[in-house]
Amino acid sequence: MSQVERSTRLYYYCVIVNRWLATRIELLSAACVLAASAFAVAARGSITPGLAGLAVTYALDVTGCLTWLIRMMTDLERDSVSLERILEYSDGAFRKKQEEEEDGKLPKREAEWETEVDLELPEGWPQRGEVEFEVGLRSFQSFQL
Repeated sequence: MSQVERSTRLYYYCVIVNRWLATRIELLSAACVLAASAFAVAARGSITPGLAGLAVTYALDVTGCLTWLIRMMTDLERDSVSLERILEYSDGAFRKKQEEEEDGKLPKREAEWETEVDLELPEGWPQRGEVEFEVGLRSFQSFQL
């Protein structure tokens, strides 16, 4: 199985799980709207029609907010797991490389943080804050500047 097929298969599974979650959220949302509507019908003598409409409208609005909240929480969890994996893999690779350098299997590729020779800069360094560039331009005969 190629890497593209494996990636596509995993993406497909992710879409299926998102659709499953969306269906469950919509069922929960429909239950909230049904409860608000049933309450509005049951209490029709004690509440005004405007308040009943407001309750049903807020029930519909809460469902959208609930959907957004759950999607954002699942995205946060997915991204956190990805970051944990990257840190784990990079830390493991770094430790393995460090152990191989200490064992002498690999040459050291980076300089030490502290050197034995301390370089002392002259007093008042730098004296000026300018950079000079020497630029030469060439062109072919067909491309005149």
